[in-house]
Amino acid sequence: MIYGLRGHRDVAEEEFRAMFQSQQQPDGRIAGFANWGVYSPAQLYAIAQNDLLSEDAAVFERLLPESLRVLDWCLDQVARAESRPGASGLILAPLNDLTHTEREWAFPQAYYVAGLDAFGRALTRHKHPRAAEVLRIASRMQADVERTFARASVRSPVVPLADGTWNNYVPSDAMTPRRLLDEWYPIDVDCGPLHLARLGAVDPRGWLATAMLHDHEDNLFLNSAGAANEPVYNQQATVYLLRDQPEAAIRAFYSMMACAFSHGQLSPLEHRWAWGQYFGPPSTDGAWFELYRNMILREREDGSLFVGQATPRAWLRDGRRISVERAPTHFGPVSLILESHAASREIQASIELSGKHSPGALLVRLRHPDKSPIRRVTLNGQAWNDFDPAQEWVRIPRPTVGRYRLEAGY
Repeated sequence: MIYGLRGHRDVAEEEFRAMFQSQQQPDGRIAGFANWGVYSPAQLYAIAQNDLLSEDAAVFERLLPESLRVLDWCLDQVARAESRPGASGLILAPLNDLTHTEREWAFPQAYYVAGLDAFGRALTRHKHPRAAEVLRIASRMQADVERTFARASVRSPVVPLADGTWNNYVPSDAMTPRRLLDEWYPIDVDCGPLHLARLGAVDPRGWLATAMLHDHEDNLFLNSAGAANEPVYNQQATVYLLRDQPEAAIRAFYSMMACAFSHGQLSPLEHRWAWGQYFGPPSTDGAWFELYRNMILREREDGSLFVGQATPRAWLRDGRRISVERAPTHFGPVSLILESHAASREIQASIELSGKHSPGALLVRLRHPDKSPIRRVTLNGQAWNDFDPAQEWVRIPRPTVGRYRLEAGY
């Protein structure tokens, strides 16, 4: 998927083909190192996201036979989960390379919901007859997951926060209402329940996500654990974007720059301090780049395209510009320039859309370096009133022309 985000479509397809050839089993599932429970639904998720980014029907069709075998295996797991006595509807699967017990782990549930939903949307885009079935199952499972983990949180002991208050605890396994740090810290941190919010299996703005974020920030990222040790697991940053909390996302972005890179080689890294170092892991590189890309250009869940959602204010100091050329999006390649003339009380934006599909709306956030509010806007030379000074954005509903130039006055 990371190659697709960078516009390398041929390499992305090559990677998917290599994974199918080396890791797909006779029953259709995706195996691999330690047979993590997320592998099969994550393959569906990545292929669907790549299709949404590429607008290349031929690639999707070429990958479809193997993908449908993965889909059938995943749907069989869902059916088994729903048929268990007293079933919650959650999948029983192993978690990671040192946690082989099949339980109702949050991490696999998150990818089942997200993988089935994304693949169902891709099937819909290609008018495949199974699209409605897959989306229906994804929706039903999302409701089961949110309900089950809410109940598990209520059954769990609360945890203290740094300010002396107490907080709901959301367990990593819905069947075990307590921390599991005594077994291995990644159970709670790296492969913990916050993936549910990152992937939309629970409401990222809801109370479960709030509880998980507080616990991560105050308790679980300390002592060389979590993103400080294995920075591929920066899932809190994406949740902040989904909640539209740009300052928190930016803090996570720069924290990852500190712990996810060799400062000598300027290359991605795992285990910078506490363990033996791994240089150049595509997982860490991908997690950082996905965050970086989404801070500048992100498809929202309501079908809109968000430009400049979480750019650091310093990036738009007077005379500075943010430039993107032909970035793949769900709405085709997008090019943009955000250019600051803050000393003259103006910031300009030029945006070019060139895809087959138009977003439901275009949101352009201009984060003024001094937090000054927008006072007036012109769009393609005409006065424009659809802007929100508190949100720092200009809204263009149903964009139909290929190029927009807006000027915001302060």
